Amino acid sequence: MRHIPAYKRIPRVVRFCIAGVLMLAGATAIIGLFAAPIPPRVTVALATDPILVWSWDTTKNSVTVIALPAEAVTDAAWGYGNYSLEAIWKLGYIEGRGGTLLTKSLAHALALPTQYYWGARGGEVTRTDDPLDYAK
Repeated sequence: MRHIPAYKRIPRVVRFCIAGVLMLAGATAIIGLFAAPIPPRVTVALATDPILVWSWDTTKNSVTVIALPAEAVTDAAWGYGNYSLEAIWKLGYIEGRGGTLLTKSLAHALALPTQYYWGARGGEVTRTDDPLDYAK
């Protein structure tokens, strides 16, 4: 008498349904790993004079823009001490941290998580007469 594997005793239609459910669950898990949810707030620091902080509330779909003088002094992140925002931008490039030093310092000073930054490489702050030119 020939041995019949246990999975062959299950009707073919049921096997296909089980396989479909397992493939769907696997695909959902893979998509879930790579599809990051949109955070409730996205904040960008612009290294201009004045320093601009753009914050987009994704739940209310509203944008808030904060203009801070580049000469404003705050405590720099990671214990560097008190510096102007312009100096923190330059110090970030001197220390090899780039704009992350400015974003972390602003996040601490404003109690607003700042994920991204934009500005000229090399630590120079872009001068502008009208900060709202960036909004156009």
